[in-house]
Amino acid sequence: MGGAVDSLWPSVALCADRWDGCDDDLWLPEMDWAVPKHAKKRVNWGGKMLLAEVPPFDWSAAERGEEHTGNDAHHAWAKDYFAALDIINNWRSSHNFPLNTFHIGLKRRAKIIDPKAITAQRIKRLASIEAKLRRFPTMTLSQMQDIGGCRAIVATAQGVAKLCESYAESDLKHILHETDNYIDTPKDSGYRGVHLIYRYHSDRRQDYNSLKIEMQLRSQLQHAWATAVETVGAFVRQALKSSVGEQEWLRFFALMGAALAFRENTAPVPGTPSGYSELVKEIREHAKSLEVASRLQAFGAALQYYESKQSKNTHYYLVEISLNRANRKRRPQSIWKSRKR
Repeated sequence: MGGAVDSLWPSVALCADRWDGCDDDLWLPEMDWAVPKHAKKRVNWGGKMLLAEVPPFDWSAAERGEEHTGNDAHHAWAKDYFAALDIINNWRSSHNFPLNTFHIGLKRRAKIIDPKAITAQRIKRLASIEAKLRRFPTMTLSQMQDIGGCRAIVATAQGVAKLCESYAESDLKHILHETDNYIDTPKDSGYRGVHLIYRYHSDRRQDYNSLKIEMQLRSQLQHAWATAVETVGAFVRQALKSSVGEQEWLRFFALMGAALAFRENTAPVPGTPSGYSELVKEIREHAKSLEVASRLQAFGAALQYYESKQSKNTHYYLVEISLNRANRKRRPQSIWKSRKR
């Protein structure tokens, strides 16, 4: 891919002898792990409560000493809501053990293919769970496949393919539930990568059987694209990661996904130009309109300052970005200073 596209792409810092036994439980240290305490029916009820409309609270009734009479609906909702949080948090925590099992196995397999591979794991945040349930109204919480998720980033798309083969040829006891290959069939958004969803299965730790864990396999370029989408989405306050936001931003990232697919010689992104020249021309048009280069430079500068030694005793930041003056104002704030104001 030529320099025309490269000049628009941010410099993204990447986060994060074959043996099938690496996916077994014996590699985990002995410690207390949360186990599921609630039936799936109760878990699904908890998910519904997370989305339930909050009944209004009548402050005037409270001032008259009538809060238990005038606000019965609100109090009933609050009781159910906090009960739901306990159920949801137990469901989330219960995925930690199987997640660790899969992450250990993924790390070992990825390192065999690419010694510089990066892996990471996470339990889905409560806010992300709520957002996903709102996006997919027919989904129940127990159906959500990525409560526990881990990721491997290898150098190339070919490395991702080899990692997929490693799992396909293994004799894991865990059950492959679903495979989503977004490299062979990219999303319209430009997202590319492979998702392997497994159901945990073990004769020794049966409490966790059937819990689903998602593994995301990406090349460095695929991860750079995804990181850029999340970074820009955070700064412009749009859910670009979920294909929600300004159409021009969504189109720009679809085009960039197509450009990276060109470079990796993989399947094209649907709805993008099939010719290189036409693709670069449209990328340039959107990059100019959105001021992509200056925005990404400003976002990167803000993040670099956040990670610098100057931010050691800082608890949060107020960031002002002026693209016209190419000026970034960072106002570090400490909790102590904010309390004194």
